[in-house]
Amino acid sequence: MSPYPVAAVRGYTQQQAAAGAGALLSEAAIAALVSWWSLNEESGNRADAHGSNTLTDINTVGFAAGKQGNAADIESATAEYLSIADGDAAGLKPTSSFTCFGWVKPESITAAYNTIVSYAINSGNFAGYILRSRDNSITEYTWYLYAGGSYKDVVSTVVPVAGTWAFVAAWYDSSDEKLYISVNNETPVSTAGGSLALPASQPFYVGNDATSPTRYFDGLIDEAGVFIGYAMTADDRTALYNSGDGITHAQAVGA
Repeated sequence: MSPYPVAAVRGYTQQQAAAGAGALLSEAAIAALVSWWSLNEESGNRADAHGSNTLTDINTVGFAAGKQGNAADIESATAEYLSIADGDAAGLKPTSSFTCFGWVKPESITAAYNTIVSYAINSGNFAGYILRSRDNSITEYTWYLYAGGSYKDVVSTVVPVAGTWAFVAAWYDSSDEKLYISVNNETPVSTAGGSLALPASQPFYVGNDATSPTRYFDGLIDEAGVFIGYAMTADDRTALYNSGDGITHAQAVGA
């Protein structure tokens, strides 16, 4: 049984709570969860709480108080980020629906680009997926995806604020071939995408842009993960957001 009482976690449905051993996510979401990084470590590589995709520490990522336990404290001034050399081999390259999520707290949002997570290659078409909290000169949560033969992007209605936590969920739904983004459990914003065909054997970064690896995030990232073969649902998004408190991996899966 989970050590976390269901009543202690807000924003769930009875169907989710019954998914297994107190799990707050649906069975479909848990089955599709590839990696969840709790980011509780104070230094060094960051372990995968769900799978085996350890994030390699680049340039000594620090820590600070997070939404749940500690968070990774990424400093853009010293070129810090977390990396998986081959995201494809790690199971992080989708061929259909997929979802990226996590809590972020920007410390500054003045650089041209602030990248939260990416799997991509600079091949002229910048093929892959990228989630940012600043796009060039515009402060906005933006989800980029190479679909339908070109890059598409969709922007949240929530504006990033330095020093403020935000829960960011971004996904692609192969059933309608659309990109979606929702920040702080807002009504999702969507745009037409197209069929998905991402490049093989590319790096996966947390806090940096794989298409141009000098576009660092500056701030805290916590409780982040990737679902493959699954587009985020309203119930699971609500459970992850938990009225702004977030949840741990153990609460999510009932471990």
